[in-house]
Amino acid sequence: MMELPEYINLPEYFDHYDNAFKIVEAPGGGLRGYVLARWTGEFRVANSLLRKVLFGMGEDISPASEAEFVELTEESRSHYLRGEGPIFAIYKTIDDWFDQRDSLDKAMWRSKRDFISELRRRTFVMWEEEFARQAAGEPPSFEYRSIAGPIEEQKARQHVDPTPDLSEAEAAEWFRELGRMRANFDRAWNASNPGSS
Repeated sequence: MMELPEYINLPEYFDHYDNAFKIVEAPGGGLRGYVLARWTGEFRVANSLLRKVLFGMGEDISPASEAEFVELTEESRSHYLRGEGPIFAIYKTIDDWFDQRDSLDKAMWRSKRDFISELRRRTFVMWEEEFARQAAGEPPSFEYRSIAGPIEEQKARQHVDPTPDLSEAEAAEWFRELGRMRANFDRAWNASNPGSS
């Protein structure tokens, strides 16, 4: 198990240009990044984005809670993928509720919204179970397709990020650099906002 600074808890979740991104401990230590491949619904290794995500926080890259990560993932899957079966029936129900939103009072919508979050957690787990079955050599239990078409879907399935996992030594150096950046930010913030700490 890699030793991490107190402000890093793996897995770490991010919104990367309106797409789900996560950082996990790589097998054997170090870090590995995964991004949602919108055209397939699967997470693919995206180590080439690690530095950008860790050091590029701003308008288009931001930390996310696990719940926000699941919501972002399922919003993308429901938008970019089409198919039959339980997952897509749930997506249809959620879409119908969003279509009714203007006709509901705030309390009713809040109740529906909470249920939508629960349904998205369920579909997230259903996808993860499906991809685990396929990784174990089982055939898909349902068929789906991308709105981008078969050529873009095939390109997404064939894409391989050649960037290796970040080693423990490299990760430790990055975390030291992040720590220095955090300390500099905190000093600058405290200097410009006296009495706010």
